[in-house]
Amino acid sequence: MSNTTERGNAFRDSVARLLRASGFEAETEVHIDFKNVDVGALYSRDDIAGRQRYAFETKDYSGSLPKSECTEFVHEYETLVRNGSIDHAWLISRGQISPQGKNVFENAGNNVKGMTLAELQRRLLLLDPYMQTLVSDYQRRQLEKYYIRPETPNGNDLETEVRNWISESQAPPLFVLGPYGKGKSTFAVHLAASMAIEALVDPALRIPILVRLGEIADEQSIDGLFGKVFASQNRAVNYHFDTFRALNEAGRFLIIYDGFDEMKYGLTPAKFQNVLNELMRLDEGDARILVLGRDTAFHNELEFKAVVDGVQITSAGREVPTPGRRPYRHTEIRGFSKDEAKEYVRKYLPVRAADEKSGVATDVHWIASRVQELIGGQFDYLLERPVHAQMLCEIAVHPDQLKPNMSVYELFDTFVHYLLHREFEKKGRDTTFTVNVRRRFNANLAWWLWERGGASTTTLTDIPQSICNKVAMEVSHSLSE
Repeated sequence: MSNTTERGNAFRDSVARLLRASGFEAETEVHIDFKNVDVGALYSRDDIAGRQRYAFETKDYSGSLPKSECTEFVHEYETLVRNGSIDHAWLISRGQISPQGKNVFENAGNNVKGMTLAELQRRLLLLDPYMQTLVSDYQRRQLEKYYIRPETPNGNDLETEVRNWISESQAPPLFVLGPYGKGKSTFAVHLAASMAIEALVDPALRIPILVRLGEIADEQSIDGLFGKVFASQNRAVNYHFDTFRALNEAGRFLIIYDGFDEMKYGLTPAKFQNVLNELMRLDEGDARILVLGRDTAFHNELEFKAVVDGVQITSAGREVPTPGRRPYRHTEIRGFSKDEAKEYVRKYLPVRAADEKSGVATDVHWIASRVQELIGGQFDYLLERPVHAQMLCEIAVHPDQLKPNMSVYELFDTFVHYLLHREFEKKGRDTTFTVNVRRRFNANLAWWLWERGGASTTTLTDIPQSICNKVAMEVSHSLSE
């Protein structure tokens, strides 16, 4: 068992490594003026401020840091700041700082600060705006009004299972699998927003990082992937991949990969394995990685064992572990029960109806009657999958479109028509290209993707010009190719 000095030195060294990963030129046990400093560091924050000189004192206390330690730090390091030996002095405590100690720092100069390790980690990569975006997107969708907590096939609450897994020691990556339309992406959005709300209050909690793989399927390097998440799609102050990786290893994040199956199409099994291995480079230290996707991404049990269980099959048929990686864990998500489906309709249809600009769909009595019609039994066969239940509600706000004995094909057909119609009516859309033209384009594009191996994502530059030419052949427009 290590003694107090060894534990203190280990904590000091871990802080120094974290600072180096964040761009500081950090050295331990640096003598500055009259003081032997735990960690001395130089950091170029911007061109105006130039190179700033930092001194860090680390305190590996098992309990709250007392006022006496804070007072002594402020007294000594304020002198170093005043005489110009350093620009900033930060005391870093592994645990909480006592309320009396916090008061000491509140009365100190602006360049002398005290904070916990968790607070330092949050300062090194400022993800509060990113988390606020997760929360605002969740609230904009009003998801909390109609969210139904999903369960596993054995009836366990999925979120409880996931949160228990997060709290385990050395937990391996967890795969949540299920067919299309079972609510995997909705669960990912809910979990990310819920954890973001909690982490914005408590800096010691893990920060959720939601990566929608289908939206950035063309990026297959891990640093490029997160560069797009934080630099292109969201605001993240001080983002650098080395900083992100060091914080991830220290257990600061929950990484949520949603839609891993959307990166599978068009790839050979070996290439898909390479892409997944790249995503799992972040499975190190105290990291937590949650992966959601369709179970159909795996062609057979052998591929499932190779990807999830980390098992290879020899030519003699023996199962051997894949060198250099541990097996992952997996669970499944089931669809709605009959009662859950009806509860969803009760909650979601009023929310959806509120989006209508006018008409009978906004009348509260008509909405109540429509809900009873949907949950009366004749549409139960369409409500098992959450995505079908949502589509049915989207259609049901149109008074004349709810048809008894509607097939799944008719459900999709009507839903897609109204989806494209809503997009067509938005400001800035070119009305030369009608809903029917846009639908023909999407149908041809879908068939082209299917011919490429069932791909569900592509890029604008990859779409053949011939598809556009074909669907716009009889449309009078002024656009060039």
